[in-house]
Amino acid sequence: MKILITVPHRRIGGIANYFEVIKKYFRSDVEYIYRGSVKYNNYKIFVFIRLIKDYAIFVQKLFYRENKIILINTSINKNSIIRDLIYVFLSKLFFKRVILFIHGWNEKDEGFLKKNRGLRVSIMKTCNAFLVLSNTFKNKLKCYGFKSPIYITTTVVDDEFAPKEFKFHKTNEKRILFLSRIEKEKGIFELIDAFKLLNKYQNFKLVIAGDGTKYDELRRVVLESCTRNIIIKGHIIGSEKKRVFEDCDIYVFPSYHEGMPTTVLEAMSWGLPIITSPVGGLNDFFVEGKMGYFLENREPKYIAEKILSLLNNQELLESISRYNFYFAKEHFYATKVVDRLENIFKEMQCLH
Repeated sequence: MKILITVPHRRIGGIANYFEVIKKYFRSDVEYIYRGSVKYNNYKIFVFIRLIKDYAIFVQKLFYRENKIILINTSINKNSIIRDLIYVFLSKLFFKRVILFIHGWNEKDEGFLKKNRGLRVSIMKTCNAFLVLSNTFKNKLKCYGFKSPIYITTTVVDDEFAPKEFKFHKTNEKRILFLSRIEKEKGIFELIDAFKLLNKYQNFKLVIAGDGTKYDELRRVVLESCTRNIIIKGHIIGSEKKRVFEDCDIYVFPSYHEGMPTTVLEAMSWGLPIITSPVGGLNDFFVEGKMGYFLENREPKYIAEKILSLLNNQELLESISRYNFYFAKEHFYATKVVDRLENIFKEMQCLH
């Protein structure tokens, strides 16, 4: 069974990271075709030339490689949908079975899909199946009239990244972790304001890891606030990233919108209790009290109260930590996710 998968350039975001993680676990004959580059994104003429080149390479793959199934990765926004629908149409010209994997789902961008009936019909008629990251997204596609099979999957934790055995991290110093892109919509500035309210506790620390368009602003805000006990790590990978998960006590993520945030799943795999917004696919599995707490709002005082109630309950911390470790191992490890993906590929292969 030969599968061709469109993947963003290796340096572009979560989708690329997702497929780099699972690549080594496929048993099927899977080939990636990379599209895009971050080098000339500010120049429209170069973006256009790059797109033409990407489509030409894609057609060449379709012509010379007998792929049975094409998996197209996209997100719900105007530019992504239009760009990736061309990949879908090219695939159908070669009579391929197409799965459209919708990762990001921003409610603001959803309006574009909602208003354009012609675009929805085009997607419905050309795609043999859909992959989404939450039951909410599946129901939305059904409401828009999508009739093809819609499968729910999840983002992944690399089996080799997660610890092999459960170990409860217990120290006198309480470390709160935020690890994600540094963007306003991730809720990082609300978390900093919440931590200011906790700063009277000498043994509390906030560890911030990641980079993004608001990284410099983050450093300035922390410096100007003179808030003690905030550690800014920047972008981290490999053993340093493992060490941060291992050394922290809880993970806080007040994001405004997500598909299925990998960073939350990684935190769970390290046994961290989670305090997060009820965004995207988290709603499908997150159990309040067993895995941590959902944030009903992003008011700094409210976030601070949730953090304090969790960190002050050692018995609950250990219970949640153990539960999250084993839940992640069963549901989010790359080997488990690839098994589910390959079962979907087999179903698609059997379609007439």
